[in-house]
Amino acid sequence: MIDEIRAYGESVSFVGPSLLFLLLALNCAFSAIHVFEEWKGSQFPLWRAFGAIVGVYVPNWLGFPFFTVALLVILWIIGVGGIVGAFGLLTVQQGVFCVGALVGALLSDSLFSHWIPFLTGYRPNPGVRSTALYMLEAALLLALFWRGLSAYLATAAVGALLGTLFFLAVWGLLITLRLCVARWRRRLGSAASRYRTGRALRRVRQAPARLLRRCAQKLKVCCADSLGPTCTPSNSSMRIFVLEPPGAEKPPILPPAARTR
Repeated sequence: MIDEIRAYGESVSFVGPSLLFLLLALNCAFSAIHVFEEWKGSQFPLWRAFGAIVGVYVPNWLGFPFFTVALLVILWIIGVGGIVGAFGLLTVQQGVFCVGALVGALLSDSLFSHWIPFLTGYRPNPGVRSTALYMLEAALLLALFWRGLSAYLATAAVGALLGTLFFLAVWGLLITLRLCVARWRRRLGSAASRYRTGRALRRVRQAPARLLRRCAQKLKVCCADSLGPTCTPSNSSMRIFVLEPPGAEKPPILPPAARTR
């Protein structure tokens, strides 16, 4: 098996079997980290975020097997086929096809599943941070496998196109679910607009604290104004204490009492 992997590596790359196995390990680790972040990296998993954008409810029993397990297994299989030639079972052209499909899948997932929704305001986006690992992996694949990619350019381009369309098909699947399953359909305007702001849940949770801060600020301003030298208190807050009310009549002065011996 090592000899087959070495022959495959010499045909599509300029590295030996040890570096190919290291790259395969990085591929599996990066995919696992990214998929885990899509599942647990935010307030809700990725399929709920996509459902809010499209207007469909995706239950966990469907979202977890498809978005977490199936996508991870597919990426691992493509990585094994492209990086080590499925341990020598694939031809050079088939391996180049897998490399192109893997690069297209990494770029498509980062662009259509994370960057575009994040930049258009749909936040938080589960998995957007780990797309940096995908970009690093795509750059390594293009650099290390350029010999095979340039030799079979058309095959690599077809693989990259299919890898790109695979992640675009995820959005098509969600739209199909919205159209076909009526009980999963959600009103698009309210759900998507609340998710698009990215602050709906935080506003609800932070409303009491925000109200207290505003009250404290207003009280501080009022106290500072009332102690200032140029401020004039309102009539309702004025308390004037004088010995003789203004405009009041003086009581008559009685003569002194007569003294008798």
